[in-house]
Amino acid sequence: AYTFGDPATTIPRSYLGDPAKFRLVHGGSEVFHSHHPHGGSIRWPRSPRAIDEMPLWHTAKNGPVKYPVIRTKSDRVDVEVIGPSETMDLETECGSGLCQQLAGDFLFHCHVAHHYIAGMWGYWRVYNTIQQGANHNDVMPDLLELPDRKGRIKVGVTSDELIGKTVDWFGKQFTIIEKGKTDWKASPALVTVKDWVEMQFPPQGLPGHKKDEREQTKSYDASVLNWGWQGNRAMTEPENTVPNPRYQSAHPNERLPIVFEPLTGKVSWPHLKPHFGRRVPFSKGHNPSPWLEMIHLEEDGLPSSYPAKPGENGRWSLCPENAGSKKYNVHFIHTPMMLADKQGNTPAIMDEGGLIYVLHEEEAAIRKNNDLKFPLVVRSNIYDCVDWMLTSEWDDDDFSNFHASKVNTHWHFLQFDNQSSDGVITGFSNEQSVRPFTMLEKKTDKGLPLPLNTTFTKAAKKGERVITVKNAAQYHPEIEILIGADNVGGNEVGRIKSIKGNEITLVRPLKNDHPVKDIVTVEFVRQRFWVDSDVGTVFWHDHALGRITWGHGGFGTMIVEPVGSTYHNPKTGAPIRSGPLADIRTAEPVGYGVNGSFRELMVQLNDSVPHTINIVTAGNPPGQPVEVALEAGKTISFPIPDHIKMTPMPF
Repeated sequence: AYTFGDPATTIPRSYLGDPAKFRLVHGGSEVFHSHHPHGGSIRWPRSPRAIDEMPLWHTAKNGPVKYPVIRTKSDRVDVEVIGPSETMDLETECGSGLCQQLAGDFLFHCHVAHHYIAGMWGYWRVYNTIQQGANHNDVMPDLLELPDRKGRIKVGVTSDELIGKTVDWFGKQFTIIEKGKTDWKASPALVTVKDWVEMQFPPQGLPGHKKDEREQTKSYDASVLNWGWQGNRAMTEPENTVPNPRYQSAHPNERLPIVFEPLTGKVSWPHLKPHFGRRVPFSKGHNPSPWLEMIHLEEDGLPSSYPAKPGENGRWSLCPENAGSKKYNVHFIHTPMMLADKQGNTPAIMDEGGLIYVLHEEEAAIRKNNDLKFPLVVRSNIYDCVDWMLTSEWDDDDFSNFHASKVNTHWHFLQFDNQSSDGVITGFSNEQSVRPFTMLEKKTDKGLPLPLNTTFTKAAKKGERVITVKNAAQYHPEIEILIGADNVGGNEVGRIKSIKGNEITLVRPLKNDHPVKDIVTVEFVRQRFWVDSDVGTVFWHDHALGRITWGHGGFGTMIVEPVGSTYHNPKTGAPIRSGPLADIRTAEPVGYGVNGSFRELMVQLNDSVPHTINIVTAGNPPGQPVEVALEAGKTISFPIPDHIKMTPMPF
């Protein structure tokens, strides 16, 4: 929506906390579809009537649900296949805003890749302020409240109208003041209006350091947003002036007041307006939970460059107090993979375009050993807070990503903040895909611009605040940068205080040493997930260029284990961080009436037209040469090589 305006496809709408049901009917006559909504805890029981005594679909109507029923009599699902003439009623767990209770845009689509690419998608928009009369955040028609919930949703106010008010987050309170200094330790906390607003928005700045609207768009700079202030009133970036068939502003090139929910002080959704062709910015500080966990402070009371501590934002925190912790630093890499060994005179089957996710600390070993080249499997326990940082090494090329390499990870089942951890940039959500941090030059003007990457030209020691790099001018004060992106033992995130020449002064001192040629980038995404129930096997995958990446390994699995479990190599007993084979050591229930440790095998199935079409021979279709079948295959969205070795015998 930010880049092109709201789509022509379906956009159901509701207010935060509204109970909601989705009803589907398949009016076709041939093809099966798999319905999948986004948002993590958008899930429902496979057999709804099996849990009539524990209705889940309206449990969040009065606030966040951090501890839903761990195990239901019927499995929770978030993808369900529907065939011709079938109907389906989906009782979405926790209702509008989901169990985590957040406003936002929630994608839904058929999970057959070439179906959703062809337009089989839409999104569900959940508002937190009234959308009636003169009070609208988008171009949609009026939306009434449900009659038995009338009065719960308020008209939005401007930031200057928050001054003097005490806002409440389900018991955690803050008083907004005009002047003075923020005091987070007061009761309730005293927060200046400037600090309150700035922690909810990306850093202020001109994308690409350009004043011209078109040049800002062409810069593809997602590190800042050109919003501003008029006194104590926060104002949007200037309205779009570029012709856009989906959105024509009534106030081109003007700034409009940003609106906030008056009881909570949280920004009213959606707060951005379409800007044709422009990349949406990353969240403030690359925060994985910008709407649920905007407060993330160091001991000195200043903003941290790292996500919030569990429970730091009170009951509305994504991860509650005392949550367990799992941290994963993940790289997306391009590596040749042997899919099958040579058999007799039959040569080995190679995928020269292998694309897989790896843990950064395991990347070197995986690149050297083909037996380790498979989609990533990681684990977490029930009631863990999972922090996930993603970067990409998939450089632009002519044949797979067409000089527009972008990748993300979209997770199913778990609670997360949709605005920055869904993976997909749905509607007006923040940027959640990354360009390759390994690209330091671009030799063609095709595709997307060179990402904002650079390297150290002078080594820096732990404790220093100034780093010297090849190109500092491309960055902005107050943005977060990933320092040492490919440094296994020494990568860290820091905030820029100031820039002078090619010297960057950081707000806080370095935590690690950094040699010459260490890479600095803004191209990183942080995601956070709350493992709130026993959902078992969680599928996650690239959702940026999935039609290309899935067939080459661009997906993975998170397995949810019992509380307190540890994971071990079945052969040596050593603790492991990833892998499809593991011994799970636990004393907790692992099934009905069963407790204790168990052995685990994760089997990941993958198919793709290029790997299955090799059974096609001359005469299939009847009377046609094999080239016809191959050409027909190219009409779907999956890329197919021009030359495929045929199997030795027809089937």
